[in-house]
Amino acid sequence: MKKYKTYDIIDSKAVFIWSLFFIINAVVAIQLKVLTIIPDELNPLGVPAYLSGLDWSTSISNYKNYYGYGQAILYTPLFYLINDNILLYKAIILVNSFIVSFIPVVAYKILKEHFDMKNDKITLLIACVVGAQPCYLTLSKRAWNESLVMLLLWIVCYLILKCYKTYNNKKYNCINSILLAIALMYGYATHGRFIAVIAAVIIIVFLYIIAFRKKVISLIPFTITFLFLYYVNKLIEGYFLKKVWLVNSESELRNTFAETFHRAIENIFSIDTLYVYLRAFSGYIFYLLIASLGLLVLGVIVYCKVIKVYLQHNKGLCNGIENDNIIFFGAFCICLVICAIGVAIIFFTTDLKDASGYYYIYGRYTEYLLGPAIMITLKLIIKYGVTMTDLAISSLILVAHYLYTFIIEAIDITNPEKTVVSLNIFTLESFSYNYGIEKSKLSFITAILVALICFIIIVLLLNRKKYICSFGFILFVFIISYAHTANSVLIPDSQGMYQSLQSSYHFFNNIKLDNKNKTIYLYNIFPHNYQLALKDFKFQPIYDENFILEKGTFIIVNGTKDYKFGCDYHELYKVKLDYDLNDEKIFVYGNNLAQKLKEEGVKLNGFTYILGDVVNYSNNNNSNNYLNRGWSVQENWGIWSEGNDSGLYFPLNEQPKKDININLKVSAFNSEKNVEMYVNGDYLSTLCFTTGVNNYEVKVPLDMIAGATSLDLVFKITDKLVSPQEIGMSADTRKLGFGLYSIKIY
Repeated sequence: MKKYKTYDIIDSKAVFIWSLFFIINAVVAIQLKVLTIIPDELNPLGVPAYLSGLDWSTSISNYKNYYGYGQAILYTPLFYLINDNILLYKAIILVNSFIVSFIPVVAYKILKEHFDMKNDKITLLIACVVGAQPCYLTLSKRAWNESLVMLLLWIVCYLILKCYKTYNNKKYNCINSILLAIALMYGYATHGRFIAVIAAVIIIVFLYIIAFRKKVISLIPFTITFLFLYYVNKLIEGYFLKKVWLVNSESELRNTFAETFHRAIENIFSIDTLYVYLRAFSGYIFYLLIASLGLLVLGVIVYCKVIKVYLQHNKGLCNGIENDNIIFFGAFCICLVICAIGVAIIFFTTDLKDASGYYYIYGRYTEYLLGPAIMITLKLIIKYGVTMTDLAISSLILVAHYLYTFIIEAIDITNPEKTVVSLNIFTLESFSYNYGIEKSKLSFITAILVALICFIIIVLLLNRKKYICSFGFILFVFIISYAHTANSVLIPDSQGMYQSLQSSYHFFNNIKLDNKNKTIYLYNIFPHNYQLALKDFKFQPIYDENFILEKGTFIIVNGTKDYKFGCDYHELYKVKLDYDLNDEKIFVYGNNLAQKLKEEGVKLNGFTYILGDVVNYSNNNNSNNYLNRGWSVQENWGIWSEGNDSGLYFPLNEQPKKDININLKVSAFNSEKNVEMYVNGDYLSTLCFTTGVNNYEVKVPLDMIAGATSLDLVFKITDKLVSPQEIGMSADTRKLGFGLYSIKIY
């Protein structure tokens, strides 16, 4: 009986690669505590939330996007086990890190098993280069489906090569074909964009049947498995659509096959659409070339050279199966690129037709396939080498395409900014890269120059066959890109987003509430900003000031907003936050809930204004209750009006029974200001505010406010405003009108 050594069963090099990349991922993951998640994260997380007994349907149904359940369902145990919401988010990102750390392991296995790589150092280095592809490291730092989509692509690559290798062994080919069908269908269940991978597999299979009469997969087992799993997927998807998205059909949502197919049919026959598609195709190729440091075009040129010789001799350049593997996998990667770009273009048709330059060079739906393409490129270079002719042709194509893209796309960049944003130089992940190049034309051209310099360094090393140095340089650039993105984007954004809701997070996690009181209305705020932070709550976005609130609920307003809710202001209370770190304002609606909170020690202020009270606008009190629009931030003396229109809103504790007086303590900025004053929409008077601090009083006749339950005061400055910067006072660019110190209505 054969005895196996431990390293025969567990490949120590594979374990080393996985451990290394998990650490690289985890270093950033543990520093993240994002709780304000984007819709791309909110919708997938709705599935594990639902399975763990939470109801996020109100929040999720506001976004008509479907993102699949394949990866999100894996988070369900975390929702059950972890109560701390920040820890929950970190755990989700660590799960993503766990997933993507297998990518270089799969790449290593492919290189050893299918490409017969003998040099362990170069094999490990290529696997690390592939695993360090910036999109793998950065996109896995959000709670969405990207991580599993990226890994499943590699599993598909491994399985289709296994199918190719065992095409003449019916038993093993059948097993591998079934596994391939499972991987493809699970990828599609994870995200609809995986249809590009399915299409690439189908194309390459039939291409080999037609061209070489070679059945790469066992068609019948593959088809039966795929169709059965597709049926099961539709049942599961339909269930989640009804329970989480609150719709009956996928055609009602975006991101689904039905909706994307309908969009394609609707637009495909338009000449304008054809131009848009061609421009987008070129733009997406541009991004792929940039993100691969030009390796993609070099790989295509070497591959075409190999194909030419292969066709001339009707056989491979070397004996054995290796050369066939290279040709097969190269063709598959080309199919992947074309199909992925096609799906991306169709999906973003609406955005492209709206002339959004951002989407013309957007790599979001294509960058995940760069890893396999880079791997086959490096293998081709090692096997067949590169000549100066190859390098010259590659360089010419790159320069021509880069300049063409710059000329076409830079027209849409109207930002006058002249500085070069470092994000576009060192960040090769799609979100940050596009943000950088849109800052200015100078940033755009700088990004191109940096990419060309990197390519020149790589090809000079390759020409001298210094493969370890060349691959090491690529790895260095990728890691630097990841580190820069993490330091400049991921971690700062995480901390900044957390701070934007830190007050609410602290407040709601330190009070006890019945489930019936766990409804929060968000006034002009998107639900995804809060849903994971307060995962036990039900959120209802409101955009209409006359929306009727239910008693026993909360309302959150972020920033200086118009508070004219459709409710009884005698039962509306503002929470006095002990942990007030941002512009969040939390209101309680309903006397019963307010009483419960008071018994817990929560400090509440009535929202109605009592005639005769003096309201001071310094930043150490609650005067911002009555701020409407057109104000800057409160300071220790008061607050500046910003822009020509500003307003105050006072819900009254009683209806006026006689004429009232309004006393204002104000000071005009820089020069006197003529200000028209309106009460409840009617013109009242024109006041002239001077630069000194003065009191101004105006009478409001009873017939103007008879029966009023609130006073809506509007100030319209008729003079031109200037900023402190314009008069050389400071770098402050705000257009200031007048400073408001206090107001008294009596």
